[in-house]
Amino acid sequence: MKLKLLVVGKPKESFIVEGVKKYLRRVNRHVAVELIYLPEAKGLTDEGSRESSTQRISKALGERDRVILLNEKGQSMDSPAFSRWFYDRLEGASGKLVFVVGGPFGVGEDVKSRADDLLSLSAMTLTHEMALLFLLEQLYRSVMIRLGTDYHH
Repeated sequence: MKLKLLVVGKPKESFIVEGVKKYLRRVNRHVAVELIYLPEAKGLTDEGSRESSTQRISKALGERDRVILLNEKGQSMDSPAFSRWFYDRLEGASGKLVFVVGGPFGVGEDVKSRADDLLSLSAMTLTHEMALLFLLEQLYRSVMIRLGTDYHH
């Protein structure tokens, strides 16, 4: 398995849970995806939650993994460019290609500095749950673009 999604906290909204399942199934038909939910820290300050998430993410990353952190300051692109970008990284990764979706309070500097790429899904702020759903939809769209289907108009 070469593609992994590390996500802090499980989605709670039913429409997001269903959407994640739908697009995960679709992507998995073409590219094997390992989806790992890391526990979200409870009862901590914002900083404590961020630090706890950072530690959990860091422990889940392999030395050879290529890490892509979803971040509002990251690179932004349209879907065809994302498809090319995604496949360049997927095919060129010596380890796993790992997309990281931080928790509601983000991630600390250790994860940001470990990231090989920062990726923005939108100039608008998204919940981490919505970011996961959007990421999976765009991964599926990337596959369809690569296959030359009419999913992308």
